[in-house]
Amino acid sequence: MWKTPHIKYRRIFMEKKFLKLKNGETLAYLEKGNGDNVLVLIHGNLSSSVYYLPLIKLLPDTLRTIAIDLRGFGDSSYQNKVSSLKELAEDVVLFLQGLHISKATICGWSLGGGVAMELSAHHPNLVKKLILINSTTHKGYPIFKKDATFKPILGEIYHSPEEMANDPLQVKPVIDAIKANNTGFMTYIYDLTIYTVNKPTVEENALYISETMKQRNLADVDYA
Repeated sequence: MWKTPHIKYRRIFMEKKFLKLKNGETLAYLEKGNGDNVLVLIHGNLSSSVYYLPLIKLLPDTLRTIAIDLRGFGDSSYQNKVSSLKELAEDVVLFLQGLHISKATICGWSLGGGVAMELSAHHPNLVKKLILINSTTHKGYPIFKKDATFKPILGEIYHSPEEMANDPLQVKPVIDAIKANNTGFMTYIYDLTIYTVNKPTVEENALYISETMKQRNLADVDYA
């Protein structure tokens, strides 16, 4: 394990730690507190562990809180492409084993909820409680092909990540923005769809968006 530079959030200074898994991947994570009561936070798509900082800040040090960067997100590796949420769940299992954690409360947000459900279904012995926040299902949901006016064609789905990567509305614009490091576009998308009530400060938003731009697996995860 090794560490990256400090992350500053509202007077909290944290460092991402790293753990190499038995499958060759390396997962980055944030950790706060200690003890036998463990809470594992799994983020959603277009995000990372850093998006959990507002929650981590509120949790007591008597609770060992761990927020993971999933494979291909944040500062974690992406050695092997993801083809299912179950693969991401198995990464989390290897992560828990690597830290010698025998049981934990698993919390998943959005895509992370699907990962958390896969983990709970296949490894119930590792799960004390399951918490879902605006979760997808364990099967995800379809992204349909679009017509000439960019409206979804119900029932017509993509048949590969490569095909889905060219979706003109939901996927390709985001992939292009990440490749170009177009933080302004991503900020606009988040303001429009995510931060509809409480918006982060300019400094906080810059931190979050910088984490979003690290994602390397968007089409693969969308297809999974």
